[in-house]
Amino acid sequence: MTRSMTAFASYDQIYDDLELAMSIKSVNSKYFDLKIRMPYYLNYLENDIRNFIKSNISRGTVDLYIDDNNYFKRKTTKKISFEASKNYYENITELNKLLGLNSKIVLSDILSNEDIFLEEKIPVDEVFFRECIFNSLDKLIVDFNSHRDQEGKNLIREIDSYLKEINCNVLLIDEIDKKSIPIKKQKLENKYKEYFGIIDDYVETRFFQELQIALDKEDITEEIARLYSHIEQMNRLTECKIVGKKIDFYCQELNREINTISSKTREVEIKKLVVDIKSLIDKIKEQTQNLE
Repeated sequence: MTRSMTAFASYDQIYDDLELAMSIKSVNSKYFDLKIRMPYYLNYLENDIRNFIKSNISRGTVDLYIDDNNYFKRKTTKKISFEASKNYYENITELNKLLGLNSKIVLSDILSNEDIFLEEKIPVDEVFFRECIFNSLDKLIVDFNSHRDQEGKNLIREIDSYLKEINCNVLLIDEIDKKSIPIKKQKLENKYKEYFGIIDDYVETRFFQELQIALDKEDITEEIARLYSHIEQMNRLTECKIVGKKIDFYCQELNREINTISSKTREVEIKKLVVDIKSLIDKIKEQTQNLE
């Protein structure tokens, strides 16, 4: 299934005391680019996380956020260092004497100094965190891809509608071109009759030579055939999974053929249809930028 490169998803889950909040967003890009923001103690998982995301997303600029609601800060306990407290008290007392002050030193003065506290951090349980992180990532990526699938369907629906319009316009060009051939022949024949009067065998041979040259110069049969072929290929592509770059390539081919038709034809109606087709091709290219 064709997926959009633009999507957002989030997933929150509590594992014992660990409150995990994850979110992922992506925007269109020619290449895959992943930025991960997570607590420092999870750095040992970065490569595995990166590989997991890359296995699910082939193109786009992706931002992944992992928040633990200050897990270690909440789990960290503080103890008073009696030695540091004693030193701090003695330093304040010495400073009082040195400055000739009579300030009273109370317990709150000592406790207001952060330096007297020692933090006792708990060790990182790597197995526990790996299990929690990837369990949440699995749920997150399922929801994320679901959004991308839905957006991809909407984009393909629009592209299909533009392709149908292009196909209708090409049919009209083909029809106008075929109707114009006898008209061109009649115009040229009238010019010959006006110039030569009576058309003998020589003049008739010359006439058909001139007619063939004129028709060859304005012949757009091959271009029309290639347009039909490109449209058919694009219709098949919309059923595939990764199509963005391929559709963009066929848009260039459509533009090439339609520009050739515009330069060959003298028919005003065909030139108007060429302008309409170019506008539709631009719309397809715009939508394709969001496809994976």
